[in-house]
Amino acid sequence: MSLLIRFSDVQMHGGLSGAREISCPDFELCAEEVVLIKGDSGSGKGLVLRIAAGLFKNYIGRVERRKEKQAFVFSTGGLQSNLTVESNIMLPLIFSGLDYPSAEKMCYAALQNFDLLELSSQMSGTLSKALGRMVQYARADALRPKVLFIEEPFADLDLHQQRMVERWLKGFVKYQQGGILISSSSPKHVRFLSPKMISLSGTDGNMKTIIT
Repeated sequence: MSLLIRFSDVQMHGGLSGAREISCPDFELCAEEVVLIKGDSGSGKGLVLRIAAGLFKNYIGRVERRKEKQAFVFSTGGLQSNLTVESNIMLPLIFSGLDYPSAEKMCYAALQNFDLLELSSQMSGTLSKALGRMVQYARADALRPKVLFIEEPFADLDLHQQRMVERWLKGFVKYQQGGILISSSSPKHVRFLSPKMISLSGTDGNMKTIIT
């Protein structure tokens, strides 16, 4: 399986105060793999996710990323509130190089996959937290990334929405042969993906690989 991300001797400052030093263990994410970063609030797990995605630069150490298309599902926000649901999905597709007809086709296919078609013209800022997260999943579906980053995969979702996301994540790993990096305080909810798990302490800031 091809390597997507590798962390080597990475250290950063995080925690609720932003002043605590956090040492991250070496780990790799390959295609068709899932890595779960587990930790309490303020443990720094979100920073690890953002460093891996290239969204946070204030660290030392080495992070290798294979140049692949990626998508991020944030626990809060993640959408342009002043744009419609359709535009939040269409614009990244167009920026990626797709022509308008192709982007529109992929956008509406993704909305249909997540039962969101009726919300296409709704302003994203008026969505509930659960629907906002589902739109982010639909956007990731449309983008067809090779690497997927997810914060708290099932937060705010009802049972029906959770089942849709579960099916999609299984397909992402199996059929798109993608890699997923997840941060969560509830690892039991992603056991169905058989992830490699890393535990990040909320007190001393040291990470330990507990499942390989």
